[in-house]
Amino acid sequence: MNQSSSNKQALPEACFDSSDRILSLLDMEESDEAISEELSDQPYIIKEKIASGGLKNIYRAFNQQSARDVAYAVLLEDKESTENFRRFKREAKMSALLEHANIIPVYDVRVGDKPYFTMKLVLGKNLSELIFTDQVELSLNESLRIFIKICDAVSYAHSRGIIHLDLKPDNIKIDAHKEVLLHDWGLAKRVFIPDGDHNDLAIDEVDSTDQILGTPSYMAPEQFRPHDKLTDERTDIYSLGGILYSLLSRKTPFPRNDINFERRASAPSEVSSTNAIPASLDAVCLKAMEHDPEKRYQSAAELADEVQRYLDGFATNAENAGLGTLIKLIFRRHKKACVAISFTVTLVVLIVAGFINKLQESKAATLVAFQEAQKSQKEAVEALIKAEQNFKLYETEREERLTISELASKNIINTPLTFDKWQSKRYKEKLDFALKATPMNLNVHKKLLVLHIYNEELFKAIEIYDKHVSNTNFIKTAAPILKKYAKVKAPKSALPIAEFTSMLHELNKVGHRWLANGMMRTRMSYSKSSEGRIYLINDVLKSCNPMQTNWDFQYKTNDGQIFTSIDLSDHHNVGALTAFSGSFIGELNLSGTGTFHASTLGSTYVKELIITGKKIQNPKELQKVPGLEIVILRQGQITPAVMEQIPRIQFSFVD
Repeated sequence: MNQSSSNKQALPEACFDSSDRILSLLDMEESDEAISEELSDQPYIIKEKIASGGLKNIYRAFNQQSARDVAYAVLLEDKESTENFRRFKREAKMSALLEHANIIPVYDVRVGDKPYFTMKLVLGKNLSELIFTDQVELSLNESLRIFIKICDAVSYAHSRGIIHLDLKPDNIKIDAHKEVLLHDWGLAKRVFIPDGDHNDLAIDEVDSTDQILGTPSYMAPEQFRPHDKLTDERTDIYSLGGILYSLLSRKTPFPRNDINFERRASAPSEVSSTNAIPASLDAVCLKAMEHDPEKRYQSAAELADEVQRYLDGFATNAENAGLGTLIKLIFRRHKKACVAISFTVTLVVLIVAGFINKLQESKAATLVAFQEAQKSQKEAVEALIKAEQNFKLYETEREERLTISELASKNIINTPLTFDKWQSKRYKEKLDFALKATPMNLNVHKKLLVLHIYNEELFKAIEIYDKHVSNTNFIKTAAPILKKYAKVKAPKSALPIAEFTSMLHELNKVGHRWLANGMMRTRMSYSKSSEGRIYLINDVLKSCNPMQTNWDFQYKTNDGQIFTSIDLSDHHNVGALTAFSGSFIGELNLSGTGTFHASTLGSTYVKELIITGKKIQNPKELQKVPGLEIVILRQGQITPAVMEQIPRIQFSFVD
């Protein structure tokens, strides 16, 4: 860890690109007086600079209103650009969204012309110092308990739809009370919005830059190929594995300048010169750092459970322990019981031996008695093993019941707003698991039915409908349409484009627009080429709006899914917007005559909407359009009372 002459701590840089640019530490003394003078009208008295790096300086500041010291973060003067302002403000909002005992809390955020945010001032060391420079070594159990707290913080962030993308020991503080605190969300991304989350922090759009961002020693392989856009929660799992690697071996998994996509880490025990590392923890660490995300732990909670199993004296799933190891662990966990059994067996043997010495009736009787004693010893060990197996079965059943209870909650079994291939697979696994335990759960059958429809698995959808749902009113008018188009579809292929567009039109006509939107959204996520997506959108748009005869569909896009703008002005007979489900649109122009239903955009991310001249059906529904910030219309199209009920949307009026 580098330090300035004033002994202030440097904040590690978290950006790395293909030309091996890692920003040098900044001068800790320059601009202190200028910052204090410029911010003198703030409620904070700025003191000394305590860290610097990336986009920001961090100062110790005194809050005059709450009478306490805080950490005060401001944008570096030489980083003041429109993009850096946006990134800094987003980091502030994202940090403020996370409230967890192991995440440094944000107290105050200002997002004006001079943005800043304040955090809890944590006095202590970062984990990197404790691992690599401290004279006092952490014990193995202390290291593992610290790691579990880190996993808890990451698991919480994932539940809020946020991935960190720069997990490393430098970004983890250990305060004076040995509490673990995760920080620095400068590279974090929001990948989904949980149900019931009313925060206005939108999902991050796909970043088209080829810049490599992160800290190479702890980065997952997929982060070295940013153009593939494959980062998700499992990217953080890889970095957690790297942190565990350093806690065990006191070394980094890879050199700081190693950006080889095909690199593989050695086992911690092979590089450690001081610590004896158990094979079970070697296995856990290497599984978390698997090159293929599908082979890693699939959640931070799963990784933490593995480490907790080791601390509790159980074999980890990663090590695939043999019978000898399991017996050894049983004796370690039940030492008192095993000693008592050994004493009992020994006593039996002594009694038998004394009896033999006393009576000396026959060698045969002596042999039988000794064999019985050995049998008792074997049965005692077998009884312990059986008890352990029964306990494991109980634990498994308990975990399954907890999972089933979780699946029964609304937040789990509600159909997600978006699906990619991996999310669809995870969601189906949860539903299948729930059905194993509660096969008559109608609600789960309905969710599985909708999932098959979204994925165009019409044969499976019809089978579930006929067997479990047909005696209810659920999608009753859509069922004949499913059966009609199942006849023209091969069992393991998608519908031909003509039949697909016709099916979406029929679903819209019978009032099941949400099913049509879901099918379109899923097909868009699987489509790979820009031309294919534009062709699909054109066909669906025209099929679902047969009354519109003259088309002048104008758009700007690079990949057919993220649009700078779409212009459908003066298309008076366009009412069904299923074609845009799953798209991200900067500006959507629907101005002209006719009626606008906001619900038609329930699966489309739109930032700015132009609806001048339209009759707005149920204006309150505008707040349900994902990502909507600005609506442009004419005076009289919406009442002031309705606008007050939608404070997050800015309404602008034109002549």
